[in-house]
Amino acid sequence: MKSWLRLTLVTMTVGGGFAGFAGTFLTLSNSQGEGLLALVLRVVFLVLYMYITISGLMFVHNQRIVRPLAAALAMQIPWISSPLLVYDVAAGPSAVIGVGSPTQAGKLFTIDWQLLMGSSWRFEILQGARWRMSVNLLALALLILLRKSTQTGSSTASHATSADPNS
Repeated sequence: MKSWLRLTLVTMTVGGGFAGFAGTFLTLSNSQGEGLLALVLRVVFLVLYMYITISGLMFVHNQRIVRPLAAALAMQIPWISSPLLVYDVAAGPSAVIGVGSPTQAGKLFTIDWQLLMGSSWRFEILQGARWRMSVNLLALALLILLRKSTQTGSSTASHATSADPNS
């Protein structure tokens, strides 16, 4: 795996995961009077950010442990918005592009995009948000590059061992 990819993956998961954990943890003190559901939701995202951070630390320890890292990236790819449910999560920077319901009369749909720095999450139920399906392109690109690098690395390693006359 190329150094720049490995360092980017570590920065996004360890750094972004920790930033998300710290930011979400700080909101716990501000959640007084918001109810049990808001508290439970914050705890769920604290656990999610812990998972992202730990997956990055496991990867730092052993580059072959990529499944938790791939899952951490995959959770950040879909950004969904509907009148029933809104879900998005980012650990670190994100580049999001989406298609959604029109914001002006006479249009069939809108295309929107966002470039975000820092970790963030949003989860809403029955809040009447507009329809929008978006993709976090940065998380998607990193997941694809991770998959390609592990497939290339494993095929190179298997060719090297099969070509070894001492094996």
